[in-house]
Amino acid sequence: MFERECDVSEARGGACSIIHKAKSQFHQGLYSLQPISLRPWDDVIMDFIVTLPRTQGGDAMMMVVDIFSKMAHFIPCHKTDDASYIVEIYFREVIRLHAMPKSIVSDRDSKFISHFEGVCESS
Repeated sequence: MFERECDVSEARGGACSIIHKAKSQFHQGLYSLQPISLRPWDDVIMDFIVTLPRTQGGDAMMMVVDIFSKMAHFIPCHKTDDASYIVEIYFREVIRLHAMPKSIVSDRDSKFISHFEGVCESS
């Protein structure tokens, strides 16, 4: 469907508006370079997938990916879990296996990140 619309749009001499809209959604804000990891689990990326069907484990997934090796942990959680509980499961599932990373990159809001870092430092 989208391909046919793009072909028609491009035949008229214009760029595909669907692709343009999709691209514009991803280029918001400033980009920063990711740290270059020299060892596994020194630098990680943490993200949440929150639109999952409800199961016994929860209705969301915390994803922690090592930048160096691209190894990932997928940890079930609930989308209503607070930062204190997220730190608890982070320690239980990631830190016990790989030690504390030097940096954690996440797209969560600054309030969540500051609370997460505060609880990590006090633990």
